[in-house]
Amino acid sequence: MPDSAVIPATTTYRMTSLAWALAVYRAEETLRGEAGVDMSGYRPGPEVALLAGLDEPTLAGLESELTTAGITDAAGNIRPQWLRALGQAATARVRVSLVSRSAGLSTHCRVDLFDGRGIAVEFTRPVVTAADGRVAALDVAGIVTVTLLSEAVLWPVLARSMPPFLELTAGGGDPDSGTEDSGPVPGRDGAKTTLSAADVAALTGGGDAGVRPGVAAAVAAAKATVHLEVQSRAAGTHVPYRAAGVWALSDGLFSVRTAGPTTARRLVMVESASGDIARQLVWHVLGARDFLARHASTEPAS
Repeated sequence: MPDSAVIPATTTYRMTSLAWALAVYRAEETLRGEAGVDMSGYRPGPEVALLAGLDEPTLAGLESELTTAGITDAAGNIRPQWLRALGQAATARVRVSLVSRSAGLSTHCRVDLFDGRGIAVEFTRPVVTAADGRVAALDVAGIVTVTLLSEAVLWPVLARSMPPFLELTAGGGDPDSGTEDSGPVPGRDGAKTTLSAADVAALTGGGDAGVRPGVAAAVAAAKATVHLEVQSRAAGTHVPYRAAGVWALSDGLFSVRTAGPTTARRLVMVESASGDIARQLVWHVLGARDFLARHASTEPAS
């Protein structure tokens, strides 16, 4: 059964990751057989490959989870409202992904947006960071949180998945408010530091490479890091839109952005105020919407 919604306009379910993978797989198989449903953009997750190797008692347990949650009926069929929602999520033109890491845990929250609504899927797993900065998972995620939401509460749902630091979870307010720290342009919201490849290598190895101490701490010993990405694909094409940002929280919040021409990008770390992640989310989603609208306006009339 769904949990009580803490965030208005949401309904949240918790289940094993394999049960959710089974629901998605069943819906995808059903929708592929329906006329007029374009599933070409759907890519199954790694959990789907595990389903084929499960024994009958384990599968029966997964089926029971889905029936208890109300996703399937007593006969094991995906209920129509869930089939419709999963189909819309699989073909959604805008996808938001947020990965946050803190205290040896990595939390992933993916949201597919469609018709003013969305489905968020969140899971947490333990990770370890090697000396070279690479992050490796120590275990698979056993439980997922699935949230049906109104797009109006997209940020609260994403913020709920992050470590409880106000600098990360604060709302961003109006992106057009005109304050000096509200814009998406690197440098407008604080001091910025341009990093070379040698700087990054030195910081990863524990040196400071002449970079200001706060920046060095943010890279080498962050309390939390956040990666946000917004993607979109125009209907009927493979034309992509992608916008992303990375943040590190130490004694302050730093955003990591790219600057310069496409042929000579450089990494810039910008001191940011609380709420910067929320503001960038708004800008990126608006950018995805604008991209889709502009592409639609250039399509030839049928």
